[in-house]
Amino acid sequence: MSATYLKERGVKKVHVLGPSAICKELDAVGIPYETRKVDFFNVKTCCFLLKSIYFPLLIFFQVDPLPEPWGNESIGQILSEMDPDVDCVLVAFDVNVSYVKIVRAANYLEREGSLFFATDGDAVFPVSGGRTLPGTGPILSAVATTAGREATVLGKPSEAVFRAVTKRFPDVRPERTVVIGDR
Repeated sequence: MSATYLKERGVKKVHVLGPSAICKELDAVGIPYETRKVDFFNVKTCCFLLKSIYFPLLIFFQVDPLPEPWGNESIGQILSEMDPDVDCVLVAFDVNVSYVKIVRAANYLEREGSLFFATDGDAVFPVSGGRTLPGTGPILSAVATTAGREATVLGKPSEAVFRAVTKRFPDVRPERTVVIGDR
């Protein structure tokens, strides 16, 4: 439903922090997007942990390396690669979130007229065994704090997403509708 709402708002192109499911949703309504699937820092960290803790004999190849050394020149390179057509940032649950993704999102949000949305603001993502993982909320907070802006949250129980549902399904009557969340 997030993609339907963005389509109704006339979004031209979206910068996505989130999973491929969001990208499929955008594809379905014909909205182009950009996303960084894998960032080197995350791959490097995961490989180190996997190799040192679980698989000492495993060999990894570096994917999508960032410019070295990290500084003004590399930041300039990252910002020069930004797409001029992006007019919206959508933050969702992203297990591959990185500093670079937050930098790019915040810089897109500096553009005049840019839109800022999130699928949810959940602080945690509960998993089995009583463990808890960070949810979309911490990622959203990082982008919002860096950009100095607040996002419109499109997930349940967002009024915006409910309007999109009723537009897509005109027979839905709000007075006879219950929204059920996952918590």
